[in-house]
Amino acid sequence: MRLARRTALALVPLIGLPLGARADDTVRVVEAVGPAVASIVAEPARGEARHMGSAVVIDPDGYLLTNAHVVAGARRLLVSLPGRPAFEGHLLATAPEHDLALLRVDAGGPLPAARLARPGAEKVGQTCLAIGNALGLESTVTRGIVSARGRRLVHEGRPLGADFLQTDATIHPGSSGGPLVDLSGDVIGIVIAVGAETAGVGFAIPVARVRQVLAALSSPLTLRDRWLGLEVEDAPGDGGARVVTIEAGGPADAAGLRPGDVITSAGPVEVRTAFDLHARFLGPKVQAVRLAVQGPDGQRRGARLAPAAPPWATGLRARLGASLRRATQGAGLEVEAVDEGGPAAAIGLRPGDLVVGFGPERAPVRASDDLRALWAEVDALPPGRLLGVTIRRAGRQYWGELRLR
Repeated sequence: MRLARRTALALVPLIGLPLGARADDTVRVVEAVGPAVASIVAEPARGEARHMGSAVVIDPDGYLLTNAHVVAGARRLLVSLPGRPAFEGHLLATAPEHDLALLRVDAGGPLPAARLARPGAEKVGQTCLAIGNALGLESTVTRGIVSARGRRLVHEGRPLGADFLQTDATIHPGSSGGPLVDLSGDVIGIVIAVGAETAGVGFAIPVARVRQVLAALSSPLTLRDRWLGLEVEDAPGDGGARVVTIEAGGPADAAGLRPGDVITSAGPVEVRTAFDLHARFLGPKVQAVRLAVQGPDGQRRGARLAPAAPPWATGLRARLGASLRRATQGAGLEVEAVDEGGPAAAIGLRPGDLVVGFGPERAPVRASDDLRALWAEVDALPPGRLLGVTIRRAGRQYWGELRLR
C-alpha cells in the first residue's frame, strides 16, 4: 500500500500540466502567426495550369516572403490572407539559387506580420509548426519537431544547398513558402515542399540564410534606385542593422554614419534586421528618415538619412537617353524610361524592354552585373561612339547600335 501511494503521488506531476501547457502554446502561436500566413495563386502564361503556394508577411507595410519556385514565370499573383479579400501581389526580387522571393501587396493599411527568429535559434528536437496552403487548403497547421539541421537537398538534379532544416511536421505541395515557427511564434525557416512526397520528412530554409538573402533582396538601390551610400548587415541577435561600409560623399556619409554603427530604429519602427532598415526606404515617397544609432563606443545619437539618386544612374541616362534597372527575374537590365529624342529613342527602345547584351561586342548582361560597373564602361567612351545593344521584347530578340551622347 505504501508503494502504491508513492506511485500515485509520483504520477501526479506528469498528468495534464506539461501536455496542456504545450497544447496552449500551440494554440497561441497559431492565433498570433496564422493571420500573417498567406496563400498564393500564381497564374502563369496562357494555357498552363495555375499553381498554388504559401507566403508569410514579414513587415506590416505588406512585404511577404515565399519560395522563388512558387512565383517563377507567373504573369499574375493573387495573395490571400485569412479573413481578407485577395490582393494583387507584386514580385520585387527573387533569389532562385536560394529559392526565396520577396513580394509586396498594397493592403491600404498595416498587416499582421510574423517575426524572424534569431539566427541559430532552431534546435534539433524542439517543437515546431508549419502553417500554409497545403494541397490548396488555406491555413493548414501541422505540428512536429526539428528533426535535423544541415541537410543537403537536390531537386530535379540541381543542388539546392547544404543547410536545410528537416522536420517531421507534415509538408504537402502548396505548403511551399509558408513559415516554420517555434513555440515562441518566431519564424525559424521557410518551408520548401521538396521531398514532401516522403511521409514524415519535410524541409525548410533556415532563418539564418533567410535573413542573409532578404538583406540582399530588399536593397533600396536595386529595387528603387535609391542610393543610401552604405552597406548594412544583421547585428548579432536582434541588435539592429550594423553598418559595414560607407561610401565617401554619399547620403550615409553626409548623415554622419560610420562603419560599426548599429541602427536600432528608423522613424517609429524598431530595426532588428537589415531588412527592417531597407523597408523604410522602399515606399513610394520617401524624403528622409530619422534614425537612432548606437556607436561602437556604446554612445547613442540620432541621424537623418535622406536617399539620393545614384550618380551612375543619372550619368547613364544622360549618355543613353534611358534609365535602366535590374530585371526582377533572370538576367538583364529593364528599360524603365526613355527620353524623347535621345539615343535610346532613336533606335526604338521602349519602357519594359529587357537589355540582355551591351557594349562593343554585345556582351551578355548577367543578373550580377552592376549598373555602376556599366557606367564606368560608358563614362570612359567618347560622345558619338556606337555601342551594340541586344534587347528582348515579347519573347523575341532585337539588335541595334546606340550612339552615345
